[in-house]
Amino acid sequence: MSPNAAGAEPEERLSWKEICARYPDEWVMVAEIRPDDDQCVDFHSALVLGHHPRRKEAHRSMRDVLARYGSCGCFFTGKIRALPPRFQ
Repeated sequence: MSPNAAGAEPEERLSWKEICARYPDEWVMVAEIRPDDDQCVDFHSALVLGHHPRRKEAHRSMRDVLARYGSCGCFFTGKIRALPPRFQ
């Protein structure tokens, strides 16, 4: 698990650009998302609650995050190279 894993105190509120710069090519778990627009396509800022190099590791931590915050998201900060088989 990452140093800032689920259950730890969250870091400061970061924008998506700051999150991508700090955690390149990682899966980040965020909560308290502040939307950037009315359609909630992008977010202005969020609290980073954990980060992992692999999606499977991030999803294992989601249960703790959901129990604490009730609502959260898990996003990849790198470039998506291919769609998962179920979306092709």
